[in-house]
Amino acid sequence: MLCQPVESEQLQRLLTRVKCHELLEAGVLSSLDGMYRSLIRVTPWQGRLFWHDAPPGFRDSWVFLGADSVDFARHLAEWVVKHREVRYDRALDLCTGAGIHALMLAGIAGEVVGADINKRAIAFARLNAALNSIPNASFCHADLFNGIPAGTFDLVVSNTPFVFLPDELRPRCRDGDGGAMGIELVLRLVEGLQTHLAPEGVAILHANSPIVKGRDLLLDGLCERLTGGRWQLTLIPTHEFHDASFYQLYAVHKIERFVRYIVILRAGRPFQVERPSLPPWRKAACAVRIASVHAQGTFRLGLDQLR
Repeated sequence: MLCQPVESEQLQRLLTRVKCHELLEAGVLSSLDGMYRSLIRVTPWQGRLFWHDAPPGFRDSWVFLGADSVDFARHLAEWVVKHREVRYDRALDLCTGAGIHALMLAGIAGEVVGADINKRAIAFARLNAALNSIPNASFCHADLFNGIPAGTFDLVVSNTPFVFLPDELRPRCRDGDGGAMGIELVLRLVEGLQTHLAPEGVAILHANSPIVKGRDLLLDGLCERLTGGRWQLTLIPTHEFHDASFYQLYAVHKIERFVRYIVILRAGRPFQVERPSLPPWRKAACAVRIASVHAQGTFRLGLDQLR
């Protein structure tokens, strides 16, 4: 679970030398300086175990189940409890990754489909469905809606990749790359909802929005695509932050901060936008951290200019 190194002889006594060799050949273990390290991690959630790749990231076909995935799972669990009387015929989890969100929906939907552009993710999701004895979930290789089974879905969820990455990292971080400004992918997904979400269906998405000159770019993009249609749009902010890792890129694009949202779209309703505020104490705490990132980032940019 923790992917800590283990002495080779100790693991061979537990599993046998032959089995350790098979796991090395399968890419489940690595070996260095007389130590084995697992390349696979298991994350427990609601009495189930979910298998996925271990850090570090930024490598081809990496499938990770991290804090963002667990946070979205928590929000979905709250939705399920709040709407415990609702059952869905067909549910779809786009960008399914290791399958945690799709398998959560199996208890409230007759059929669940999980889809991902990463074939390694599909393999992990199928493994997790089998190990957790969930028979009504299937998984397919797809680029958003391109490749999913025909028909509409009355519930669509997605923990979309939403990181705005430098161009050189994008090919190596498919699981995190949100495209232009980090919102390109989620906006493409919303465009596809208009033909794949059932009448009066619901979509629940997890996304970041960059704030540029006071404008919420995700909100602007959603309104541009949905205004005039029958959609009720709710953006629930859960976090505000800035990322020091790519501060120079974000400074070039005048990004002041990011807002993390749970986005809920309800089809078949008069157009309406709701955006509650973060609690004042939460917003103040986020503002302090954001100011710290800006101070450090500005200092580093200044040093770079002096070199």
